[in-house]
Amino acid sequence: MQRKPAQYIPGIVALAVLLTAGWILREKLGDLEIAEIWARIKATPWSNVGNTLLCTAAAYLVLTIYDSTAFAYIQRPMQFMRIMYVSFVAYAFSHTIGLGAISGGSVRYRFYSRWGVSAYDIATVIIFGGMAYILGIIAVAGLIILVNASELSTALGVSIWVARFVGIAAAIVGSGYLVWSIAGRPSFTIKDRRFTPPSLAIAITQIGTACLEWGFASAALYFLLPAETQVSYWHFVAIYVIGYVVGMISQAPGGIGVFEAVLLLLLPEATPKDALLAAVLTYRALYFLLPFLVALAMMSGSEIRGFARAARKVALTKRRQDRHSELK
Repeated sequence: MQRKPAQYIPGIVALAVLLTAGWILREKLGDLEIAEIWARIKATPWSNVGNTLLCTAAAYLVLTIYDSTAFAYIQRPMQFMRIMYVSFVAYAFSHTIGLGAISGGSVRYRFYSRWGVSAYDIATVIIFGGMAYILGIIAVAGLIILVNASELSTALGVSIWVARFVGIAAAIVGSGYLVWSIAGRPSFTIKDRRFTPPSLAIAITQIGTACLEWGFASAALYFLLPAETQVSYWHFVAIYVIGYVVGMISQAPGGIGVFEAVLLLLLPEATPKDALLAAVLTYRALYFLLPFLVALAMMSGSEIRGFARAARKVALTKRRQDRHSELK
């Protein structure tokens, strides 16, 4: 079937973002030496690394609320420890590999189907949780842009009214989720799955989850920034969220390259480029790579245990059959 021209727009936009990010990185970091960056990484205080690890753990813990509210939405009970286990593995995979609907969705299907959840319910959990996650990002981004409109307009070289317009538009789109919940209509269908408005308690919980998760995620990097950056935490949250959203648009795994380009553009010029890159590399190792390796070990362990159980079951069945044959 021939694709419509509009279907190429996301790919074209993503390519344009990647090319622009590549040009920015070349211009800003072209004269850096690897030795300088490595020296900065080794000089990172262990206390900062500890704070980043605590914020990383808190962010991944908060993310489990999306899955738990999704199960509350479909009115199906599920043990929270199971949800926490699957959510961590799913988000660790999707954050690092990218393509969250595929990577994270596959993890969720693999585990939840073992525990008797139907394919229909799993798909609903994935779509509903993903929708809440994205709308939460938009709502938080809008509010933070409004709070930091003056600083962002100066950094981007645009009118403060442009920054405010973007902030208001994002806040309206994000708050539309709450309006939908309060109004109780309309319902709509995605991929043959009907979605009705969630309860107000679920909607508020999910928006609050977005605020907490972005607060912890941005703090994980903020603790690693060089002292010369001299930017307030709340202003940095705005830069972080913008960088993350632009990275999502690029479709690059973890927004790699694009996220760094946004930081270089929006953080103060006084920030040493080698120290900033060292901070981001350390952050990526602690916030993305480390959880991914832990999740990979958890997934592998689960698969090995499952294979061992299946092998024991086959062996037991064979022994019973042999015993039955002997009795004959």
